[in-house]
Amino acid sequence: MSQDPVIAASISTIAGLVIGFSASNIISNVIAGMYLAIARPFSIDDRIKVFGEVGVVHDIGMLYTRLGLENGDEMLASNSSMVTSTVILKKEVEYDGTAQRDAATA
Repeated sequence: MSQDPVIAASISTIAGLVIGFSASNIISNVIAGMYLAIARPFSIDDRIKVFGEVGVVHDIGMLYTRLGLENGDEMLASNSSMVTSTVILKKEVEYDGTAQRDAATA
């Protein structure tokens, strides 16, 4: 009977550590999501290249950014990884005629 408080304290400590480690990942994603909302390095419907993939930003949530890839797949990337990775904003080139397009692609 004298070990019951020790066992309870041990279980509480282990549970606290598990919750603390898992919450740190969630908290970092939420903070990164707030950063993306404020800094706006890219917006919804922008074409970006990240993690070697090119896609269109469909949603920027609190935890994840959702991209529609060129091959039709959908990618969910954690916001903390989006903040710490190199993101290339792909610009669409607009042409006012076929002569300019032909010269640019030649």
